[in-house]
Amino acid sequence: MFDKSTDRNWESFGLTDPYFGVLTDERFKSINLTPEAKLAFFKSGEEDIERAFFFIRKHIHPEFNPKKVLDFGCGVGRLMIPLAHRCESVIGMDVSDAMLKEAQKNCLDNSITNVTFLKSDDCLSNLTGTYDFIHSYIVFQHIPISRGETILFGLIDHLAKNGLCALHFTYSTRMEPSSIRKIIRKITKRIPYYYLLRKTFLGLPLKDPEMQMNCYNVTHLFKIIQLKGINNIHAQLMSHGKYFGLFLFFKKDS
Repeated sequence: MFDKSTDRNWESFGLTDPYFGVLTDERFKSINLTPEAKLAFFKSGEEDIERAFFFIRKHIHPEFNPKKVLDFGCGVGRLMIPLAHRCESVIGMDVSDAMLKEAQKNCLDNSITNVTFLKSDDCLSNLTGTYDFIHSYIVFQHIPISRGETILFGLIDHLAKNGLCALHFTYSTRMEPSSIRKIIRKITKRIPYYYLLRKTFLGLPLKDPEMQMNCYNVTHLFKIIQLKGINNIHAQLMSHGKYFGLFLFFKKDS
């Protein structure tokens, strides 16, 4: 049975601090979110999509021009909006109803009508059909690894023939914890109310949702992708603060 506490945390972010939940910058907290900060937030989405398209056209498909797109973990629509400007239709999936509601509002505010919103789950049960382009950025790191690997299998199943995936994962920290510290971390996370105790110890507000950061095993990711019949992949190394990330680009040939 998968731990669904992260779903509740993301719904809490969606209700109280949706923009900060997407990008953890103090400018994007609800109490600080000025019109200028919101513009900067969405400008960063445009830059991220432009970068993804650059990598794909350079390393995978020089004439990449997708029509039907899925943005997994769409949040408030930061990446959906630039995708909608480039593609015929975009599906945005998120586990949080509140995030989806805010994304819909942002798309309406920008006169974007070629988008559809779907509630996500581990089995992608609301998703039908296949897509030319499946995209997910700074999302899987917040999903427990066993659940994330299940979702990865499902996303590839919804990739059309000759379709492309661009999926981001965190795989390590800059300072790798010792073996003893890893064991202690595994044990402490099994303690009931561990996160509440941790917040109390650190003096953090108990009502604030917990934002997990999970580092995936790269070998497992490559195995899943290869089991799905994909043999060519471009890996772009990235970093976010103390975390190292991997942006994987691959094409489904059959």
